[in-house]
Amino acid sequence: MATATRTGRLVGLLLLVQLAGLIVPFVMLHALYAPPGFLQSAAQGGGVIRWALLLLLANGALTTGLSVVVHPALRSSSRGLAQWCIVLGGAWLVLQAVDNVHVSTMLSLSEQYAASAGSGRQGLEAMAPVIAATRRTGHYTVLLAIGGWMLVFYGALWRSRLVPRVIPALGVLAAALHMGGVSLPVLVGARSITALAPVLAVSHGALILWLLARGFDERRTS
Repeated sequence: MATATRTGRLVGLLLLVQLAGLIVPFVMLHALYAPPGFLQSAAQGGGVIRWALLLLLANGALTTGLSVVVHPALRSSSRGLAQWCIVLGGAWLVLQAVDNVHVSTMLSLSEQYAASAGSGRQGLEAMAPVIAATRRTGHYTVLLAIGGWMLVFYGALWRSRLVPRVIPALGVLAAALHMGGVSLPVLVGARSITALAPVLAVSHGALILWLLARGFDERRTS
């Protein structure tokens, strides 16, 4: 029983770090969205933005590692879903790296804008909407990968019965709402329902608290 408890608590700890790795860097990226726009404001927070990108990339790597750690516990009930956790964790990492390139481009453009004057700024101002739109697509693609990983992870956890089924059921619902309301609409040209974004934090929080307190159910491990 001690082994299942320790494994579950380790997963809970990694999920806690993952959740923090999703929330904190997005807060740190505030300069990208501060008025009047990234072209004028990003350069002022360049150091913070670079740290945020590093943390986001580390979180993608953490998710891939987490998928590997939890794989043995999940594969007995659903080998396919357990393997897809690893695949989508890797996709999360790769897509985050691509998104980081877009943000770095925005930051570089802002720094050039701050260092230039007069007519030199006109060309940068013309480029800014295109760069911002490209990054927006990349960002919501990452969010789609995050929602996909959550959906598969919670689905595998629901099938495994390693925790009370109501917790992963909440996670499946939250991931589906996040994908259907936050990320997918933007990628098909519709409006994102940002109010749905926190639902994943609620389901993750419930799972984290359970795992840190109880770990996995030993009767369901193999």
